[in-house]
Amino acid sequence: MIVDVHTHVWSAPTRLGRAIDRLVTRPDDEPWNRLEADTLTHDQAMEPVQYAFVHGLQCQRAEALVTHEHVAEAVRRHPHRLIGFGGVDPLETDPDEGVDRAIALGLSGITICPSAAGMHPCHSRAMRLYERCERERMPIFVFGAALFGPEAEMAYDRPELYDEVARSFGDLKIVLTRMGRPWIEAAMALITRHRNVFADTSELVTQPWQLYHALVLAGDYGALPQLLYGSGFPFCTPRRAIQNIYSINRFTQGTNLPNVSTQELRNVVERDAIACLGIAPPPRAEAPEPVIEPVEQVDISKDVATATTPGAAS
Repeated sequence: MIVDVHTHVWSAPTRLGRAIDRLVTRPDDEPWNRLEADTLTHDQAMEPVQYAFVHGLQCQRAEALVTHEHVAEAVRRHPHRLIGFGGVDPLETDPDEGVDRAIALGLSGITICPSAAGMHPCHSRAMRLYERCERERMPIFVFGAALFGPEAEMAYDRPELYDEVARSFGDLKIVLTRMGRPWIEAAMALITRHRNVFADTSELVTQPWQLYHALVLAGDYGALPQLLYGSGFPFCTPRRAIQNIYSINRFTQGTNLPNVSTQELRNVVERDAIACLGIAPPPRAEAPEPVIEPVEQVDISKDVATATTPGAAS
């Protein structure tokens, strides 16, 4: 089973707000290289995975908004495969209200981006959000500043700022995207301290050399069991992300550099993130009713009569 924990759906790239102005896209035929993440493009890209998490965004200061409703609509199209996360900016939306709307729409977790919101992770309104999410058993994904450019306050991305959060809310599942990049080592130290903190592979899957270093570092810290596979679609497709993970040992050929074992790589790609984060699994798709073709009625009485008539056989 493969669960992609980090994908996006939006009606247009402009939903990213001012961030779209600084994103470099390539003029080729692949929709994901133009940051297209409409539901049809998302459906096509998710073919290699069994389940995918779809994340909303709300960052008022960055003018980025992918609503709870838009995420919920995507999930309604494929309720047996997609799991929705609502974007909440605690400085702009009452934390309880944001969680209430997510629950009402059938979403399973919350996504925040403190650096883009200009919010310290331990701000009182953020702590209210964590408390409510812990009570509702809704995981929190933490997005970083990379997408939002110079307006985002990068200092609020530092993994050590989540040490207090993880200690205060021991039953709240927290996922740091991009393995905490650029503070990957600090992120690995954090997740080995706290059983409720995880990291995903998004963004790094587009840069295999950086991904190799990050996975070796995770292995050194004993953090590989808390890594979750995420493509970051549409910035990378699931197929390409999986290929890049499985091929990272090419950098070690003919060198003394350490390998990451194939089994460890497979564990990352095929980890049951739904169970790790305590999310209720999507409903099973009902098996289609078997189609029984009508059988043509053939009158064999004449053939039987002929076969039993004396002298019929030559």
